[in-house]
Amino acid sequence: MRPLPALGAALAVSALSLGGCALPQADGKDQAPPERVDLSFAYEAEAGEGYVDQTLTITNKGAAAGAPDLDLVALDGRGSPLPDVEVVTAFGSDAGEQVVPAYTEVIDILKFKGRRADDVADVRVTVADPGTLRADVPPANDLRVKRFDADGAADNDNTLSSVLLENTYDGPVRVVVVGLEFAPTVGDEPQHFQRVTQLAGPLELAPGEKVRERVADRYRTRFFGSVRAFLVP
Repeated sequence: MRPLPALGAALAVSALSLGGCALPQADGKDQAPPERVDLSFAYEAEAGEGYVDQTLTITNKGAAAGAPDLDLVALDGRGSPLPDVEVVTAFGSDAGEQVVPAYTEVIDILKFKGRRADDVADVRVTVADPGTLRADVPPANDLRVKRFDADGAADNDNTLSSVLLENTYDGPVRVVVVGLEFAPTVGDEPQHFQRVTQLAGPLELAPGEKVRERVADRYRTRFFGSVRAFLVP
C-alpha cells in the first residue's frame, strides 16, 4: 500500500468540496460534513518483469477509512462487458474484506474465469458499499512480512514454515497474511494467481509489535510465489 502525498491546501479543499457544504445547526453554528470514503480505481493488465500483473489499484482520497464492497465487471478492448467472465479477487475487495485507509492507495490482485477470459482488457468498478469505518486506521503501507523455511532461513522461496509480521506504525492494525500461487504463463499472456491461501490471521498488532506465525503443515510443500499482508476490518 502506498500513502498519498501529505495533504496540501489544494487537496484539503478538494476533500471538503467532495463532502459537500457545511450544514447549519439549530443553534446557528456550522456543522462539519461527515468524514467519508472517496474511492477511485485503476486496472493494470501487465506490470512488467518482476511485478504482479492484473492488479487493481484502489485509491481513497477521503478522510475516512473503508472496507469497500466493489462490483467488478470485465470489459473487452472496446469497453463492452464480458458477461461470461467472472472477476475473482485475491484480497476480497469485492466482499468488504480489505481495508483502504484514508488518503492511501492499496492494491488487489485479479484473475478472470470464463470462456472469454483472454479477451479482458479492462475492468469497470462500481462501489456497492464504501464500508465506512469509524476507527482511525493508520496508512499501513509498510507492513513487513518475512518468510522462513523449516531450517530458519529467510532466503528460500521454495518452502515456507513461518512468517514474521511487523507493524511499523504508531497505531494498532488488524491484518491477514496470504500466500499466492501463480499459474504458469503461456506466451505473452499476463501472469495470474491460481490459488490464494490464508497463512495467518486475522492478527491484532500493537504499534511496533512483531509476530511470528507458524504455517500449517499442509501448506509447507506448496510454492508461494508471493506472500502478502493486508489490513482487514
